Amino acid sequence: MYIFHRLNPDRYSDLQGLFKKAFGSVHSLDWIEKKYNTDFLKVRDIGIIAYSEKGEAAAYYGVFPMRARYEGKSIIVGQSGDTMTAPEHQKKGLFTQLAQKCYSLSSDQGLSLIFGFPNKNSFPGFQRKLNWEFTGAMTTYQIKGHRIPMLEIAYKFPILRGPVHKRAHKILRLLSTFPSEELVRRFQLNQNSAGILHDQDFFAYKLRRPGIFLIQWEGFDLLVKIDSHLIIGDCGHFDTSRISEFVNALKRLGKKVGAGKVTMSLSPNHWLSQSLGNESVTSEGLPIGFFCIDPKIDPQGFVFCQADFDTF
Repeated sequence: MYIFHRLNPDRYSDLQGLFKKAFGSVHSLDWIEKKYNTDFLKVRDIGIIAYSEKGEAAAYYGVFPMRARYEGKSIIVGQSGDTMTAPEHQKKGLFTQLAQKCYSLSSDQGLSLIFGFPNKNSFPGFQRKLNWEFTGAMTTYQIKGHRIPMLEIAYKFPILRGPVHKRAHKILRLLSTFPSEELVRRFQLNQNSAGILHDQDFFAYKLRRPGIFLIQWEGFDLLVKIDSHLIIGDCGHFDTSRISEFVNALKRLGKKVGAGKVTMSLSPNHWLSQSLGNESVTSEGLPIGFFCIDPKIDPQGFVFCQADFDTF
């Protein structure tokens, strides 16, 4: 028997425990607040926690509200993310129950669409139990960086991670720029495209989280993040005749921060996909899925990049 409650800031400590039990990851309350606070959209904490009879947090399903454009209009959508169940409560049907309650809450809060990028373990549940529609998969583009992959080495040996990341972050901080209106316009969707709006609110939300930087590098505008390598979340529009120049600039940036590789993940209909595919090593990424709350929305044309992921 489980009791279900909507997420609110007073329950963030319960999420802390679930992150630890489900993924072995430790996150501060400040980190959770920065990720879950979407007050700028006037809607936040769209998620449901299941509690056991003993009052223990057993599982969570939630979505992150985001502003999108569809047929020239602004709509609020939600990205499915941070779905988790404590090991002792798995195989109890909580995933489906929580998702259905969350989608009902999403509808009540005015969201038009739920989207996500489930991994291979969760994909069957979204497809078979929640009736998600899948329109394809992201493509990952990989570019060689430094011949000595310090970020990857530090990822394998945690004792090195602090100083290596500190050095890389210092370099990116020196390259950082302010998201002015003029700069933000260079990140906007093509006029007829549907997708997440990378507006001032989007950048303010992303950049308040540690380890994400908006930089200008060799004439290109980049939203970047350091992990075990250098991740390009998004880039400002440029003439694709400069694609070789762009790729070479990413190689040099990778070398500068000690990344053995530089990656970027895009949906196949992204304006940069075809050009970048001719200049990099490609592989199939995560599937792109949707649950349409508003039946009039056709998700086929939505464009995504890695900055749209809740994990970025």
